[in-house]
Amino acid sequence: LYCGGQDGIIFKLDYNLSNLLWSSYLGGAKDDAIYSIDVDKDYNVVVCGGTNSPYFPTTQGSYRRTYNGGSADGFVAKISYYGTTLMSSTLFGSSAYDQCYFVRTGKGDADHIGRHS
Repeated sequence: LYCGGQDGIIFKLDYNLSNLLWSSYLGGAKDDAIYSIDVDKDYNVVVCGGTNSPYFPTTQGSYRRTYNGGSADGFVAKISYYGTTLMSSTLFGSSAYDQCYFVRTGKGDADHIGRHS
């Protein structure tokens, strides 16, 4: 899912951060950037960022599938556990400059990340 001058890159490492499990690009025909990443309860990868690509990859039934015409739109996308499927992707934006900088999945149990008392 890439073809622009600058695309976002997504990669997944094992729990020891010693082995690359998969990697991919995400973007449209122009410049795209990923600023934040998280995993959901099933370890699917959720990213957010910004794009000025009029044909950024979105998915059927998402909130907004079309670019809104500003200098940049924000986006949120979910990629499957193994990195093989763009599960959902939507744009957020207006006729101005818009970006998405932070994403949190709100998963109920965060024990795999670690809790602090």
